[in-house]
Amino acid sequence: MKKIYIIILVLMAGFAGWYIWFDLRSGDRPNPISVNNEQQGQPDLAAQNQNSTTSLQFQEQNDAAKTEDAKLKSLALKIISEPIIFKTSLPEDSKKLFTQKINEINDLVKQDYNYLNQWLDLGSYRKLMGDYTGAIDAWNFAAVIRPKDYVIFHNLGDLYGFYLKNYSKAEENFLKSIVLKPANEDAYIQLATIYQYSYKEKSGETEGILLKGISSNLGSATLRIALGNYYKTIGRNIDALKYFEDAFKLVPNNVSLQQDIELLKKSI
Repeated sequence: MKKIYIIILVLMAGFAGWYIWFDLRSGDRPNPISVNNEQQGQPDLAAQNQNSTTSLQFQEQNDAAKTEDAKLKSLALKIISEPIIFKTSLPEDSKKLFTQKINEINDLVKQDYNYLNQWLDLGSYRKLMGDYTGAIDAWNFAAVIRPKDYVIFHNLGDLYGFYLKNYSKAEENFLKSIVLKPANEDAYIQLATIYQYSYKEKSGETEGILLKGISSNLGSATLRIALGNYYKTIGRNIDALKYFEDAFKLVPNNVSLQQDIELLKKSI
């Protein structure tokens, strides 16, 4: 009995020693919960730096936008401050109407310069008055605030080509208009007219611009007729007939075109 008691005491002592050793080993390891709490309690410097950078970038962009807005507003006010001078002969009623319309546009610009239509209209009135510089200023400003509007560049191409006789600038603007809207048939035709009759060093590009227009507008009878007329002008009657007939398939009720086709057939 005494031996059994001694064995039990030895086992209990061994168990107690193992427990103390394990507990001491456990004390060497950090408590995961404590570590997480400490980490959560510390500031995330990387996140703070990122937020600070983002805020700084936003502020810089905001400041740049305000500066650009101030510049555009100043330029807009300068353009509308130009005097209203009629350089072409117009009836007095037209002069009064144009003056009224321009003053109305100017008032709108003072409230907010960032509307396209008012600049398109201002340029048109200035052009009709013979103030081509004023028209260019208005449309160039429109191009700054709406750089993807094809009408602006078409208007500039027309003004440079048919009024100011600056054919390189006309070409530049018509081509921009075409890039922005390949379906703009008039741009191809007007540029072809300039190439053929005015821009002599580029007269050889007449055919190419009309063919480009046709490839971009497969259902266009107008462009085919324009190319047919060009071929007829330079004596390529067979080619002219081909494009006239192609056009006639698209507009079978065009009596004038039908007559041209019959005349061409007799000449070949």
